[in-house]
Amino acid sequence: MAEVSIENIGKIGLIQDRLPQDLPPEAWSYARNIRFTGSAAQKFKGYVSVFSGIVVQPLHILPWVTDVTAYWMYMSGARIYTVTGSTHANITRYVTIPGDNDYSGNADTIWSGGVFGSVPVLNNNTTLDPPQQWDNSLGRMKDLANWPANTYAATIGFFKNFILAMNVTEGGTAYPQVIRWSHPADPGTVPSSWDYTLPTTDAGRVTLSETGGAVLAAKVLGDINVIYKEDAVIGMQYVGGQNIFRFWTMFSDFGLFNSRCATEFYRKHFLITERDVLVHNGQTAESIIDDKNRDYLFRNIDAAKKNHVFVAANRRESEIWICFPNLTASDVFANEALVWNWVDNTWGHRDIPNISVAEFGVVTPIASSQLIDNYTNTFDSYTDAIDITTYSAVNRRMLMASGVNNKLYTVDETNTADGTSEIVILERLGLALAGQDRFGNPKADFSRVKFIRAVYPKLRANGAVTIRIGVQQQAGGAVTWSVAQDFNPAIDKKISCRLRGVFICFRIESEIDVEWELYGYTLDLDLIGRAVR
Repeated sequence: MAEVSIENIGKIGLIQDRLPQDLPPEAWSYARNIRFTGSAAQKFKGYVSVFSGIVVQPLHILPWVTDVTAYWMYMSGARIYTVTGSTHANITRYVTIPGDNDYSGNADTIWSGGVFGSVPVLNNNTTLDPPQQWDNSLGRMKDLANWPANTYAATIGFFKNFILAMNVTEGGTAYPQVIRWSHPADPGTVPSSWDYTLPTTDAGRVTLSETGGAVLAAKVLGDINVIYKEDAVIGMQYVGGQNIFRFWTMFSDFGLFNSRCATEFYRKHFLITERDVLVHNGQTAESIIDDKNRDYLFRNIDAAKKNHVFVAANRRESEIWICFPNLTASDVFANEALVWNWVDNTWGHRDIPNISVAEFGVVTPIASSQLIDNYTNTFDSYTDAIDITTYSAVNRRMLMASGVNNKLYTVDETNTADGTSEIVILERLGLALAGQDRFGNPKADFSRVKFIRAVYPKLRANGAVTIRIGVQQQAGGAVTWSVAQDFNPAIDKKISCRLRGVFICFRIESEIDVEWELYGYTLDLDLIGRAVR
C-alpha cells in the first residue's frame, strides 16, 4: 500500500497546451470558474448587483471620487449618468432642457478618458461628438472647453498635465496616425488651448507614420507614455523645449488588438496583440500565456464582436481578466474571462454575464450613521476622524457593467452569480502516480496498473462538493469514473472507491451556493501489475 500526497496545487494552475499525462502532478487539465493561488485552487467567488436602478445601457463606467463622495459614472451611446448609493443623476450635456443634445453613439460605441486631475473628461469614438468635461457650476457635462472646431478623436488619453487626442478627424478628413496634444493645464482645470500654430503654447501635433496602422490607445508607464498602434508600439517622453515630446519605436513586431486591450500593473503593461498575450516594461516583451489557452482565446473570439474584447485589472486579487464574447454563444458582450494572476503566473477561467466593461474603484460607501451630520451622541464618544468622507478608500474592488442586463456587479461577493448558482469544475486527467521518492515528491510510473482505494481531499468548504475518481487504461483514453460522491470536510475524511487503471483522474465540482478551496489530496493506492501493451 502506498499513499501519495499532492500539495501546493495552485502554484501551476491550468495548463492546456500539453497532454495531461505530461503535466506536473500539481497542474490541472481543465478548470471552470476556478481561481489559482500559490497554494490552492479555489472556486471563484460570485458577483452581486449594486446601485440598483441603472437607467441606461452601461457601455462604459468610471469611478470618480470628490472630496467627500465616491461616484460611479456610467455611459450609454447617448447619455451619461452618475450614481452614488441609490441616487442616479443624468449629467448629459444639454442646451435648454435635458435630452435636447444627447450624444450620437449606439450599442457599439466605445468611450475613453477618465478623471483629468479632478475633472472627468470623456470621449466617444463616433467622430460626431467632441470630448466632454464635467462643469461643476452646471452640474453636468459639456463640450470640452477650448477644443478645436470641426475636430474629433477616436480616443483620448492623459499624460502628465496634457490631454492627448488620437486618431483624429479634422475638417471631415480622417488622420488615423495623428496624435494631438493640448497646452498643459493648471491643476483642477482643463487645457486653455489646442492651437499648435501659436508659439506661445506647448500644444502640438505629430503623425506617427513609421508603420501604416492607426493609433488606438495610450497608457502611462512610469515617466513615459506608451502609444499603441494597430501594428507597433511607440514611446512618448516629455523633453520640453521646442519639441515638447520625443517619440520613438519601442516595438515594431506587434500592435494592440483593440483600444481597450492594454492595462498597467506594477510598472508594466499587459496587452493583447493580434496573436498573443504579452507583458512588457518598455524595454522587453514576453508572452505569458501557454499555447492551448492562446489558441482557445483567439479561436473563440467572435471576429464580428472584436471591439467588445477588453482587459481589466482586478487589483484586489492581483489579477488581469481578458474578457471576450465567446463565438459559441449568441451573447453580444463578454461572457467569458481568461484570468491571469500576476503574482503566481497562473491562468483560470471565469464565466461572466454579458459584460461591456469592468473598472476598479471605490464601490461600497460607509454607513450613513458614521457621518457627522447623522451623529446624535457627544463628540467625546465619537471614534472616527472628524473629516470623514462618505466613502471608505479601502472598499476598492472591481465593478463590472452588463450591457444586456443593464446592471452593475461587484465581483468577489457571495458564492453565486447574482443569486444564481454557478457550475464550477476542477479536473485532472492522466496522473500516473505510483508512490513518492525519498524526498517525499510524487513519482510516476506509466507502465504499472494502480488500484485506488480512496482519496483524502485537503479541502476547506462551508458545505458539500461533489467528487469523482476515475481511471484511464492508456494515455488519452476514455475515463471510467466512479459514482459521484458528496464530500463535506466538516463530516467527511475520504472518498472511497475501488478502481484499477494506469492513469488516475480526479474531479471536483459544485453547482450550489457553497464556498470551497482545495489545498491538496492524498491517494491511497497499490501497484498491482503491468499494463498490457
